[in-house]
Amino acid sequence: MGSKTNFMKSNNQRGEWTTRDELVSRISDGLGWRDSRVLEAIELFSLGPRSNFLEPPPGMSPGDVYPWRFNRALSYLRRPLILRRGQSGPEILWGDRHLETARENLLSLCLEISKVRTSTILWRIPYAIA
Repeated sequence: MGSKTNFMKSNNQRGEWTTRDELVSRISDGLGWRDSRVLEAIELFSLGPRSNFLEPPPGMSPGDVYPWRFNRALSYLRRPLILRRGQSGPEILWGDRHLETARENLLSLCLEISKVRTSTILWRIPYAIA
C-alpha cells in the first residue's frame, strides 16, 4: 500500500482498476511473492459484495458490519481495495489517495499497538523486580 509501489499507481486522479489476476501478477513479479501470498494480502485489504450486508462474514463480529462504528475490520479505511465482478472475472478498484490514507491508518494502528504493549511491559517491570 506504499506510495512507491508502481504496480498500483494509476495515471489519473480518479483511481484505477484491473483484473484480480493482472494485479496478482504485477504484485508477485514486483515483490517476488508467491501468487497465493498475494491473494491472501488482497483478501486482507479488500471489500467485496456480500449476500447480506448486515450479516458478518465468518470470523467477524456483528459490530464489524455497522458503518457508524469506528475502527472496524470491514471498514473502507482498513480495506481500501474494492472487489467487483467483471465481465472477464473478478476486478479490483482503488484510488491512489485512499491507498495512501489507508497506509497511514495501518501504520498508526501498528504504532499504537506497539505503544500500548511497551507501556504495559514497562508498567509490569517494577512488580517483576520486587
